[in-house]
Amino acid sequence: MKSAKLKNKLLLSMLLTCSLIVLTVSFYQGYLRLERQKQQIQQEFISFENGAMNSIREAVWLYDWDMVQTIVENQTSKVITYAEICDRSAARCFKFGLRDEVPFLEHASDIAHREPTTRNQVDIGTIYLQAHYEPFSVSILRDFPELLLANGISVFGVAIILFFLFHRQVVNRLQQVESYARAIDLNNIDRLSTLKVPENRYRDDEIDHLVDAINGMTAQLKDDLEQRQQLEQRLTQAQKMEALGTLAGGIAHDFNNILSAVLGFAQLSYTRCEPGSKLQQYQQQIIQAGDRAKKLIGQILLFSRRAEPVREALNLAEIIREDTPLLRASLPTSVDIAIFLDDEIRVLGDATQLHQVVMNLTANAGHAMRENGGHLTIALARKKLAGAAAARLDLAPGRYACLTIRDTGPGIPEEIRKRVFEPFFSTKKVGEGTGMGLAVAHGIIRAHGGVIDLAGEAGEGACFYVYLPETDLCVEKKIPPATTLTGGGQSIVIVDDELPVAELGREILVNLGYRVAVYNDPNQAYQDLSAADMAIDLLITDLTMPGMGGLDLAKKLRSRNLNWPILLWTGFADKAEAADLSAGAISRVLRKPFTIESLAEAVHQGLSGKSGGLA
Repeated sequence: MKSAKLKNKLLLSMLLTCSLIVLTVSFYQGYLRLERQKQQIQQEFISFENGAMNSIREAVWLYDWDMVQTIVENQTSKVITYAEICDRSAARCFKFGLRDEVPFLEHASDIAHREPTTRNQVDIGTIYLQAHYEPFSVSILRDFPELLLANGISVFGVAIILFFLFHRQVVNRLQQVESYARAIDLNNIDRLSTLKVPENRYRDDEIDHLVDAINGMTAQLKDDLEQRQQLEQRLTQAQKMEALGTLAGGIAHDFNNILSAVLGFAQLSYTRCEPGSKLQQYQQQIIQAGDRAKKLIGQILLFSRRAEPVREALNLAEIIREDTPLLRASLPTSVDIAIFLDDEIRVLGDATQLHQVVMNLTANAGHAMRENGGHLTIALARKKLAGAAAARLDLAPGRYACLTIRDTGPGIPEEIRKRVFEPFFSTKKVGEGTGMGLAVAHGIIRAHGGVIDLAGEAGEGACFYVYLPETDLCVEKKIPPATTLTGGGQSIVIVDDELPVAELGREILVNLGYRVAVYNDPNQAYQDLSAADMAIDLLITDLTMPGMGGLDLAKKLRSRNLNWPILLWTGFADKAEAADLSAGAISRVLRKPFTIESLAEAVHQGLSGKSGGLA
């Protein structure tokens, strides 16, 4: 509703209300005047009796009608328009004035005389009086203009004063509220100022409460908008990281097949070279380069969360202490290190990956302070997150281990803060880093159900807070890995669409003493393996193959009651594979690129009936 319409409606309502009040009051006042006239007539009747009754009684008793006439003419006022005095038998009456002029009021009474001797009352006659008064229609028509004028001046005068007071105290303030409300732009809510209107000088009224409510609403809108923008930024960042992770995981998976063949055949060549020869040295360099590539691919898989960590209860303080000697050796002497650790904190995770997180974050901090030196603080404490604090970090409420790594370097500029966890993004010079350190740390912590929070302003150093869910499980001692064993002529079938990888597996296993058959087509392998006369001791299959994946192949064979041990080798192991592993379709999972030792150990455990876990 527009403010002008509100004013017009108020004026119209005031006019109609005041007119109704004036008319009602005027009619009521006319009615009161008529009632006062009737009361005056009754008073005249009483006055006539009080003043003339004794004289009339004596005159009627004496039957002196001339005296009656004289008394009536002298005692009757202008109000009484008719008087009639009669004897007891009404044989003789005296009448004065005009009778039955309507409308009128009448009054009748008996004339009593007390006998001197007996003191008894004797009725000797009657008195009948009439008083004419003006009809209400005549009276109201005569007095109505005067009443309307007087009442109109009074009522409309008061109404106008109240209207201006109401307009000033209510309408003007409502107009400001309306203008403010119309100016609200949800797209620019952050620029909206606080609503201010003149307050009631005596006490707060409903408009003041309305203003407070509107200001509270706009403040809430600003907070909601800010939170929404933060959520949108986090969602955009999460989507970008997810897309990059998917891309990196796909590339890493394909590259693992290539790297498996390179490393495997290099190892086989190394074992057949003449010890100490140039050729063996060349093979050693190939193997070392392949190991570095394997680690890089592992980092990419960690970032993409395609590699599931081995979860076990860990004392996080011990992991940090194990990294301390290497950390001190890698940092410049101009950098001081202060370490504050809570030895009671335990988390569920992969020790190797958490070592990598600590080293990546501290290495970045040391690089930031390499020129001017500084102070590096590493602190581990327990922190309970709930409410807004947990929501801001996108974590469930609960107890967390909070690892703080703070440096006094130049800090991270605001314009690149959103990109620090992107893979291959780096501000370092060429040759000083791969740009995967923070990306890998981000992937590892996310895979562990935690989060890395970046704090600190540019020029004040950088501070990373690593939150990991705390566990109540006890830390168990590690069991030494089993030794690699050779085979004894067992029959093994390898199914892999990548021919170099399949040939590598056959070459390794044949050298270890196994009999090996290779299939590059999973459908052909399923047909042959389903035959009744096909007897094998172990099946090795790749995860991703055209036409039929390794999991589908394993499930189909299980459905035909073929219960051979099945080893799945793959470039990554996701949650679906873990579920199938626990359901019994797969006996073991071997990560690519594998070495001679890891393949031999996985095959030996598969043949001996040990299932579960990753190799």
